[in-house]
Amino acid sequence: ALGAADPDALAKALPTVLTQMGEARLEVVFAELFADRLAAVSLTGVAADLSLTTQLLSMQSERLTAAKSSTDPRLTFALALARGKPAGVPTNDGLSRAIAAGFAGVALPPDLSAMRDQKRVGELILTASEKISRGLEGDITDVALGLTLLRQLGLEEVARRTALELVLLERRG
Repeated sequence: ALGAADPDALAKALPTVLTQMGEARLEVVFAELFADRLAAVSLTGVAADLSLTTQLLSMQSERLTAAKSSTDPRLTFALALARGKPAGVPTNDGLSRAIAAGFAGVALPPDLSAMRDQKRVGELILTASEKISRGLEGDITDVALGLTLLRQLGLEEVARRTALELVLLERRG
């Protein structure tokens, strides 16, 4: 379906393919392989949303989705994340609010500020990862702190990719 760029065949196949990719946790790999070609096919309805989701999961999300929009609030927020500008986009759940706060920048606790000032980058990257993981399992505000840490370390793209996967893949733990 994708090889022939057949919108009808693709609309039928995409839900099944993406379900299988999700079961195998290969959505990002699929996106890396096929997002460019999906972006070139005009789809509507559910298939368009699935295609957009795949494009947003690719490393080329900002380029592929630059002129795209969606009526789905989750995808609208994800589009804003891909562009690095989630501020002001309505959020409808705690995770999205925490992600938006992470991009707005939350205050670092004194111990993490001291580590940053001491340029303990590796340790802070591990701390950011741990905060995000623990935030998904409990205190969601830790997600905001982890994303803020990544951004303050100059890892903007890592923060964006992480946030997009959190929003689009909805995995906990």
